[in-house]
Amino acid sequence: MPSHEILAILPTVDTPAPDHRLQFVTAAGFTAVLKKSKRPTIALPQSRRQVLQDAAVRQSLLEACMPLGPLLVFRPGCHLDINELTAFVTANQPVLDRLAGQLRDMVQFQVSVSWTPPGVLDHFRSAPEITPIFQSGQTSQDALTLGITALAARLHSDIADILDGVSTDLLHLPCAEDMLINTVVLLPANHADKLDQAIELVDGIWSDGFLIKQIGPSPAASFALLDIAPITPLEIRYAIDRLGLDKKITINAIQQARRDALLRTPQDAAQIKQAVTVVEAAVRVGAFDQALMLCTVQAEGAAHAKSVQKVA
Repeated sequence: MPSHEILAILPTVDTPAPDHRLQFVTAAGFTAVLKKSKRPTIALPQSRRQVLQDAAVRQSLLEACMPLGPLLVFRPGCHLDINELTAFVTANQPVLDRLAGQLRDMVQFQVSVSWTPPGVLDHFRSAPEITPIFQSGQTSQDALTLGITALAARLHSDIADILDGVSTDLLHLPCAEDMLINTVVLLPANHADKLDQAIELVDGIWSDGFLIKQIGPSPAASFALLDIAPITPLEIRYAIDRLGLDKKITINAIQQARRDALLRTPQDAAQIKQAVTVVEAAVRVGAFDQALMLCTVQAEGAAHAKSVQKVA
């Protein structure tokens, strides 16, 4: 059976795929958004142009599916055979249900604000970070750099507060040169007008000097990006042994084993949690001697520290 790249998954829909390049396959209460693609044997390097083109195509396909429900997006390069889909959804039902509920009617926008350095001193001459420099009469390059850097940090914080006031969640991404803030904003789709109002407030700080870019709405992939982790039968057996379970394995028995394991070795909480996740998935599938594919979730933007660009 041909391999497919899984772009996303969403609660069951009864409409055809919105693009001929996509295939919808329904299993266990969810619909997988698939794109026929060979499973690569090795990862060959691609040109930057090709990477950007592929990303643009992928984004357009995902956005075409957005009206159909909460779209749970997978990391590029995740592959599934269609005959694996039911077991995958069944194994990961709780996390898929939780995310579908959390992201229902939610979208994300990327918002960045840059400024024009040559005009900073003129426009913000009366700012508390700049005024003392000129009052002291010591307008050295080092003093100006420190003052502008402090001003950039305050503006970053002020803009973040404005955006945070209309968002459900906010992620800070690294800033490029002359960029004050680079964020991804999560909010209900029907609150996009509130984001527009917030951006008007930001623009009012320096209409002639700020360059504001807004991209979206897009699926909330920066807040929940899915990946697939294969689990071997040996790893399932290790998880069972780690929890001290016998042959009569039920969800209730797993939870009792989790509590007992945490009491014995609380320092191993992360490993115990992983073992519970693996064994519960095997119980839902109804097999302990076959490989599983676990759905892992990462907040893509959360990996980036809050960043303020130093401006010389």
